Amino acid sequence: MLDKPFSWKKKIKEFCFLLGITITIIACNPKPYYKDKTLKQNLQNSYNTEPPLHTFYLVGDAGKGNDSSVVFMLLKKFLSQETSFNFTTLFLGDNIYKYGLPDKNSVGYEEARTRLDAQINAVKPFQGKVIFIPGNHDWALDGKDGWNAVKRQQQYVESALGEGSFLPKQGCPGPEIAILNERFVLITYDSQWWIHKQEKPDSTLCTYGSERLFLEAMRNTLEQYKDRTIIVAGHHPFFSCSSHGGRFTIKEHLFPLRFLNSNLYIPLPGIGSGLVLLRYWVKHPSDSWNPRYKALKKALLAIFENYPHLIYVSGHDHNLQYRKNNQLHHIISGSGTKISEVGKSPKWEFTYSHYGLAILKIYNHKTDLEFWVTDKKLPQGKLVYKKTIIP
Repeated sequence: MLDKPFSWKKKIKEFCFLLGITITIIACNPKPYYKDKTLKQNLQNSYNTEPPLHTFYLVGDAGKGNDSSVVFMLLKKFLSQETSFNFTTLFLGDNIYKYGLPDKNSVGYEEARTRLDAQINAVKPFQGKVIFIPGNHDWALDGKDGWNAVKRQQQYVESALGEGSFLPKQGCPGPEIAILNERFVLITYDSQWWIHKQEKPDSTLCTYGSERLFLEAMRNTLEQYKDRTIIVAGHHPFFSCSSHGGRFTIKEHLFPLRFLNSNLYIPLPGIGSGLVLLRYWVKHPSDSWNPRYKALKKALLAIFENYPHLIYVSGHDHNLQYRKNNQLHHIISGSGTKISEVGKSPKWEFTYSHYGLAILKIYNHKTDLEFWVTDKKLPQGKLVYKKTIIP
């Protein structure tokens, strides 16, 4: 059988086709996904005259920012408009990239401290409550120094913002009640404690320092406040339409080097798909198919699903997502200083890959969820989603 003659014309056409796809993907501004299209249409007419009892500003994965980061500027705008003290800013983990807060004598200490200071500076001038919870990067990215890094961060945050501004304490898993009133309760826990395989505190140092004790405490706490709206905050989501949840977009298959640097748009389609498969095979602790991560999800969902007024808020994936699953509300607000691709699926109510934050507003008889996005062209911010999730 004779080989086909080499054709420059054919190769040029193939190259131009691939280049066209590349340019289209890069140039295309990803749009938000709405399961209910009417929510997009009615945004301009969605106003509330009644002031909320309490407002939660949810900012995740803010550990790569500085004082001029767009989300921090938007957050300061919102906080400056508050007319009461009934609001809380909740930083949802990964407060310092990439390895948490190292020892003062380490080379990376000053940069890490600056990352944390940017978040502290954004909220310190205002009177509302501030709570930081830890993520996997705060535990030194699953490293041996993780426990020490978390304790150092807690000490630094509390020295700037006061007692109770970093929860749970001392690297313990929690759960800890952060805010309690007649209408709602906010519970924090450290999801990385469960997943972390390196040194961490046990039941000799923590009240609930074993998996069994932690789950019993979580169950008992939820049961005690079952008649209120329950907000549980942890870094790791249980459902995600993004990479940590096992959902990889075409862009991630075509441009795998963006895992290293978001600006590396070098098309490597075959290699990209191979790296995605390798990621599944490795089962990194950051990904939801890791055995310990799966065990955490299974154990907590079995408890959470008994409480239909429970809202689970998290970060970890660098985008904005909302999903309702078996009456539970799952919110991801992880695009404080980083963004990553997110898929579109009818299982999700809303997804968007953009810098931004989520806002929960607790009223007397309902709870509203809002997503706001921002960038250099939209410094004033833009409301892209609003819904009453608990009537």
